[in-house]
Amino acid sequence: MKNYIIYLLLFFTALTINSQEKITDVTLTNKQTKEVKDIFITYFNELSKTPKEYNKILDYTYPKLFDAYAKDLMISQLKKSFGNPLFTITFDQIEFKEIKQSFSFEEIIYTKTIYKSIMSLKFKKEEDQSDTDFNEYLDFMLVTYKNQFKDSEVTKKDTTISIAGNKNMILIHDKKYNKPCYMIELLENNEIYYTNLIP
Repeated sequence: MKNYIIYLLLFFTALTINSQEKITDVTLTNKQTKEVKDIFITYFNELSKTPKEYNKILDYTYPKLFDAYAKDLMISQLKKSFGNPLFTITFDQIEFKEIKQSFSFEEIIYTKTIYKSIMSLKFKKEEDQSDTDFNEYLDFMLVTYKNQFKDSEVTKKDTTISIAGNKNMILIHDKKYNKPCYMIELLENNEIYYTNLIP
């Protein structure tokens, strides 16, 4: 039994070493670096449009994600977010900051980037809502967002709450698809989200 466990451990160690050998650090070319920076500009332009073209917004998402999450469902969720009767969402800024790391695995290049995002939510007072109730609701939402986005700066001005901070994005350069690279938000402590996307 002891020998069986030892062989099993050696087998998994060999698998790990074999997979690590396939991972290679990469320095992006000037062209690839420009593509990474440009994608943030074009993505921001799409998010800023009115009315929004949701298919074009999702065109920047890594297509493999749609194997796990139906595109129609994601469009429906976007419409609900941007068409919420309680508030209007605007992106005041999406700014590329830096490339942290790039590596290749099985001919696909993965690039971890940092960008700054400023998202504002302008709240609307309901007809039957008093000024006092509305202001209390805004204060409650301010506290809620501060707890939810602890790594971001959350501020309130008049009826607008803004959330500003640095975020991580994975850019995937996959030759199987037509764009130079695609985006996936890097969500901390959510390994299941990436199971079918990143080896």
